[in-house]
Amino acid sequence: MSTYVFISYSSIDEQMATSLAKTLEEHNVGYFLDHKHMIWGGDVTQQVSAAIRRCTHLLVIISPASLKSDWVPFEVGYAQALRKTILPFLMHPSLDLPEYLRRLHYVIVADEVVKYFQTGPQSHHLAVLYSQTSPESFLEWESVKEFVDAVRSGCSRSEAIERTKMMLLQGIPRDFIEDTLTRGFADWFAKSVFQEALATL
Repeated sequence: MSTYVFISYSSIDEQMATSLAKTLEEHNVGYFLDHKHMIWGGDVTQQVSAAIRRCTHLLVIISPASLKSDWVPFEVGYAQALRKTILPFLMHPSLDLPEYLRRLHYVIVADEVVKYFQTGPQSHHLAVLYSQTSPESFLEWESVKEFVDAVRSGCSRSEAIERTKMMLLQGIPRDFIEDTLTRGFADWFAKSVFQEALATL
């Protein structure tokens, strides 16, 4: 599945949203920006929901205005329910993330957005996992890399299930495992592999 980013923001922050969209476009990353992609006269809720279902990531701009918005928490909540990757972007470092985003790492400069998509979301997740790996768990890190490589190479269903089970038993974050599977296989196949691995633990 190719990367596609839904930009969630308050209309007051349209200038920043447009700037980030331009940055994504310059780096060949597809995106949805309401004032650019919404169909005139179309049902707003249906169009927003469809775009979120299609996206791989939701980039949410956190500002005083978005913290008061009704749409932003709806968009984030819907994306979370669909297990999309949420990327918080703070307009100012003094702002606090809302409760529903507090556990997520955020960025405050556009260069970090560029870096994330230049290196590839999967590489970014691997870097985060590696930074949290102690020398004692280096073998675990090696198995994570083997899992990613196997999925990328299109391993068999039985191998994918066994490797997924190994990742789950090692306590690797589920969102990382599912993201890896959906990048290597069709959505329906990835979901069935993950569900069967869970059921057989």
